[in-house]
Parts: sequence; C-alpha cells; structure tokens
Amino acid sequence: MPLLLNTPPKPFSWSFSAIDNFGTCARKYHRQNILKDVSDQTTYRSEGQEVHRFMNDRLMHAKPLPAHAARWERWIDEFLTDCDRTKVLLRGESKYAITAGFEPCGYFDKVKKVWCRVVIDALKINNDYAKIWDWKTGRIKPDTDQLMLYATVIFAHYPEVKQVEAGLIFLKEDMGAHVPRNDCTHELLIRRADLPEFWERYIHKVDALERSFLTNSWPPNPSGLCRNHCPVHDCEHNGHHT
Repeated sequence: MPLLLNTPPKPFSWSFSAIDNFGTCARKYHRQNILKDVSDQTTYRSEGQEVHRFMNDRLMHAKPLPAHAARWERWIDEFLTDCDRTKVLLRGESKYAITAGFEPCGYFDKVKKVWCRVVIDALKINNDYAKIWDWKTGRIKPDTDQLMLYATVIFAHYPEVKQVEAGLIFLKEDMGAHVPRNDCTHELLIRRADLPEFWERYIHKVDALERSFLTNSWPPNPSGLCRNHCPVHDCEHNGHHT
C-alpha cells in the first residue's frame, strides 16, 4: 500500500529549538527540520558552534581557551568550584531524552519511544543538587522555558536530585572583568514542585507542533524576519521571491 502524502516520516519527537523555531514560522520549520531542503547555516552559527566546542574542551579536558576568549575563563572557574571529580558528576555537551510519560530514555532509544531530546552544555551533579549552564553566543534573551525543560529532563534521569540551579550564560555580553556577572546571566533555582505549573502552560506549544506534524500542515507566519533572514527563498513572503 503506498504511503499517504500526510504520513509522518518518523515518530513525533521534539526539542526546545524545534518548539522555538516552529513558533517563529511553521513553514520554515518544516523546510529546515522535516524536509531538510534549506539551511540557515551562517557565519554566526559557525562561530557559535566553535565557541561551544572550545568551552567544552576547557571544561572537560582542561584545554586552554583561545586568546580571544580568555576573558571567559571566569565562567569555567566558577562552574568547577567545589568540583571534586571523584565525588561529583561532571558532563559537557551531554545528550538526554525522555518519553511522553516523563521517563528517562536514551537519546536514540530503540526500545522506548523518544519524545523530547535536550543537549546540555555544562552539567554538574553533587548528591541531590544539580547545576546546569547553557552557553549563549547571541543577544540576551532570558528564556525560562529552556531552563525548566532542562530541569525536567535532569529530574527524570537523576531521581536523587531535589533542585536544579539552571542558567543561560550570554558570553558575548562578557567583554571583561569590568562587566558585572549578573549582566551576562539569566538563572533560576528550580525544584520538582515547580514543574507542574510550567508544563500546564508549555504543553500547549508541544501539542501545536504535534498537530502540524500529524496533519502535515505547515502554514507560514509572515514577519519582519522573512525578507532578510529566512532561507526559504521560494516562499511568497520572502524578499528573494520573484
């Protein structure tokens, strides 16, 4: 029997960036993440990937930061405070996933059905306390949802953890020691009891993406980003369209 045109190519799963990109424009998300026939790989994105690489090398392998990033050493030093590696779990660029029942599973689990995936830039767990940091290389955008999602996944994988200190570190804002620490961060202290309120609100965003996925419906969302920043050049709202 031939496949129906609206048959999803694979089981539904999502990530924070998927929800974020879908909220910007469903059509762009479909072309980039489902069809994968366009890409917005830019110099900016390449630089961001490089920053994540050398911050992880410094955190996990004690490799010196490049000269132009030496000012960010203070973040590594702070994260490694009280970090006896014989007693503390330390991970960088670590991949985690959960099922729709909020159970832990492998990132590419072959038995359990993966529902949500996250990649955590820096993770430290000491007994019942976890610390999560995400390196940001763009403009300041305090996003509580991302931190709550990361905490959800950590609580699922580590039942002993009772609270998570989670933060977004906006590295480009840190131009040196003269810049106050708090000008470069967005941080939350999250407890398990905080999660139900978050999910009551956030699950609607996930449901919207899943509906589009199941119905193969990806309407455009015209905005000021269309003309100069969207890689879907054949969309009627794009500035490249003729």
